[in-house]
Amino acid sequence: MQQDPVAEFLDRLAEVPERVELANGLRNFLPVCFLELGLANTRAVCKIDSKGTNFEGTPDQECTWTGFLVGRNLLLTNHHVLPSLDAAREAICLFNFQLGVTFSPLETIGIRLQPDRLTSRLTLTSSTPNRGSSN
Repeated sequence: MQQDPVAEFLDRLAEVPERVELANGLRNFLPVCFLELGLANTRAVCKIDSKGTNFEGTPDQECTWTGFLVGRNLLLTNHHVLPSLDAAREAICLFNFQLGVTFSPLETIGIRLQPDRLTSRLTLTSSTPNRGSSN
């Protein structure tokens, strides 16, 4: 049985000598708001689950990718993630796909893409949220 990755990390951390960091004379501390800003920015990132022909041309492949919102109802990802309109139509984007403070999965927001609403051939797509999905 594979050990929980968090428990494994904590076990390895316990083996580290007490003094692993030395002062270098530079004040390189960041304010706590740096962490809050990082957390806020994760809200734009999503996990993309798709099925179709992958970037190597192999059909009927289940793939997991990433993308992020760059504007209202605009998702940006690489072309090989959504290589066709059919792939974009079938893809599901899961936002908030992460562990919470108790290391349990949080409730996700699943979104089905609507690439037909675009007037451009760019790999940008609009979406309609479907709240209440879970991991």
